[in-house]
Amino acid sequence: MHDLLQEMGRAIERSIEEPGKRKRLWNAEDAYQVLHTNTGTSTVEAIILDVPKIRELQLSPAAFRNMYNLKLLEFYETQEVHREWKRQRRWSVEEKQLSSFPGIKVVQSFLAWGSLKLRNVYRRVCDDKVFNEYCKVYLPGGLESLPQELRYLYWKRYPLKSLPSQYSPENLVELHLPHSQVK
Repeated sequence: MHDLLQEMGRAIERSIEEPGKRKRLWNAEDAYQVLHTNTGTSTVEAIILDVPKIRELQLSPAAFRNMYNLKLLEFYETQEVHREWKRQRRWSVEEKQLSSFPGIKVVQSFLAWGSLKLRNVYRRVCDDKVFNEYCKVYLPGGLESLPQELRYLYWKRYPLKSLPSQYSPENLVELHLPHSQVK
């Protein structure tokens, strides 16, 4: 019953023709359209985007400028995609030449001692060609700011090394940036 009510609410919300004037954007196509065309308004309070469901998206530095009531921003990947990615991108020591990895001499020493079992090596972050099919959100000009009302930020593979300098996270309650480049 709960799922049915939730789906009815989403259908009612989608009935507003212009996606940038909706309170919640959880349909991937609608969220993509608003972010791609920079047509978000102060009405938008939540954007939930399943990144693998969209084409490549280059956000402008002012992507969130007019969405000053945005409280929830979530760029995530469905579990099915994540499991498939792990299955395809896992390498065992025997399968992959590891000479390009830093610190490999130390690893080889431990392997020689027999005290270390190195089973899987995962490569990280969007700079790597392995991740390109999952890294679809780019900020080539950076990001000038995030909305001050933002309370929840989940951005898997956030492409910048820091949050925008003009952003003051005083209302932020939860911050999740897994597999990001933030230092």
